[in-house]
Amino acid sequence: MNPVPACPSRPPRHATTARARHVARVPAYSFVVGGLVALLTGCGGPTPTTSADPTCTPPDNDIPVPATARAYAALCEEHGLGIPPTVRCEDGVRVPTTVDGVEVLESPATCDHTSMLKPSCDVGSKIQRHEGRDAQGNPLPDVTWVSFCRAAASTATSSVQLIGYRETTGATCFFEANETKDSVLPDRLGRDANNGLTGAMPAHTEAEFDRAFIPPPVQCVECHQNNAFIRNPWLEGARLPEDVDEPVVPALDAASPYYVVGGADWDMRTIHIEGNACLSCHRIGMETDRDFAANGFDSNTYMPPGSPGSLSDDYQELLDCWTNGPENTPGCDWVVPPAGDCEGGVVDDSYPHAAMGFNQGAATDDTKDDDGEAPPCPADFDPAAPCSDGDFCDQGGTIWFCSDGRWSSK
Repeated sequence: MNPVPACPSRPPRHATTARARHVARVPAYSFVVGGLVALLTGCGGPTPTTSADPTCTPPDNDIPVPATARAYAALCEEHGLGIPPTVRCEDGVRVPTTVDGVEVLESPATCDHTSMLKPSCDVGSKIQRHEGRDAQGNPLPDVTWVSFCRAAASTATSSVQLIGYRETTGATCFFEANETKDSVLPDRLGRDANNGLTGAMPAHTEAEFDRAFIPPPVQCVECHQNNAFIRNPWLEGARLPEDVDEPVVPALDAASPYYVVGGADWDMRTIHIEGNACLSCHRIGMETDRDFAANGFDSNTYMPPGSPGSLSDDYQELLDCWTNGPENTPGCDWVVPPAGDCEGGVVDDSYPHAAMGFNQGAATDDTKDDDGEAPPCPADFDPAAPCSDGDFCDQGGTIWFCSDGRWSSK
């Protein structure tokens, strides 16, 4: 078995501008050189396997997620994340959609890499990395924000999300798109000459910020399990304009702290097997891995970088633990990451924040029909209407699921 290649230790750079990306051939190796992986992070040592105190909460994180995006931005500021950047989709880096390695400007029926959360190949997404800043404009070197202008089949149903992360404490804030009937997104989003999303979003000081974004409507860690940022071959195609060897999405590592502002009762667990080589560089979110697999992603095709498939036995160990549950798998444990002043480590059945809708192993992989697709939403579907937890449906390629009585897109 080949050893896991060394991962880069340089700190992430921050991009505040972007240059136009022309139609070009995208090298196949660009998805595996430089530390890519699915659900991945970087290198930094395995997750500690000492016992964690499941009742430990980072300082001042006992306040729940507020009702509005502006109130949530104020709470994020209290956790050292500064202020959210003002998003201009036209300034983002285009996420290339390719067919046989060649970028295309119209959505094809099939493509080299989908978003992995749905099987379609929608063209035009933009992503941007922002250095953190406080309200006075001073830089916050340990804070990174990522804005994502996510293209859908039509511009009117496209969306914008924001994630802020503080490297020293793990404080993380998720801003979801406001997709209610009151949303400003359909009026603000447009397309450029290359079919990429454009549009300036309201600043966090403007009242319309609440019409562009909402605080987390559900536990975002259902997908963002191992850390704040999801990486996959599709997103890996977007590179920093000032350094095309580095992806826009930052790389973290297995020891990176992680907690969600306002989410003290969120399920932060991932599975861990001591000595498993897949976990030598990063934690792994098996819930996300299974979502990606349902949309055609094969981890052994890409991982580990430089020697794909060489750790297939280790990966199978993780799949077996996920299917059978850590409680039925000797040597496999649930672990939580370090967070603020709280040390990470193993948690047992007494963990008080276990989710009902995910982290249930194979039991929660059944959110699709037998053919692998979500059922279509009804013609009169209204995402602002109440719903029953566990319901899900597909509206023109956007997967909606119900949690805590509210619809959210995935």
